[in-house]
Amino acid sequence: MTESKVLRIARGSVLGGAKLGAFAALFSGILHGLAVQRNTHDMYNIVATGTITGGAFSLTVPGSLLTRLTTAAFGSVLGATLALPLGWVQSSLQEELAPLKEQEVMQAQMAEAQRQKLSLVDGEAVDAVIRRLEGTVPDQAAKPDK
Repeated sequence: MTESKVLRIARGSVLGGAKLGAFAALFSGILHGLAVQRNTHDMYNIVATGTITGGAFSLTVPGSLLTRLTTAAFGSVLGATLALPLGWVQSSLQEELAPLKEQEVMQAQMAEAQRQKLSLVDGEAVDAVIRRLEGTVPDQAAKPDK
């Protein structure tokens, strides 16, 4: 009796994990597909993704065609309802973090400009140009005639 319970729990865990992984993969794939298609990543992509994923996974419920269509409609509404606050939170976080990203980009640009300025001050670039020019000038032109 105990062995059959353990096997039943193990089987349920494996199937549950597989369903969760398939749900996450479908959600992520649809979300990124919509982001590429619409060329934006916003709250509406998340709500649409929740609606589609909820409806698609509701179709896996066993039963007649009418039962599946009814559960698909309910799953779509439930998916949109759950995805709406998640999309709003993500949009709010993106708006809050936008100034920080701009600041990081500006700091990186300033660091690059400072690095280029230092290389010119050190004379590395000037020395290289002079050496190249000296290599292309003929020896006779470098010596003045008397």
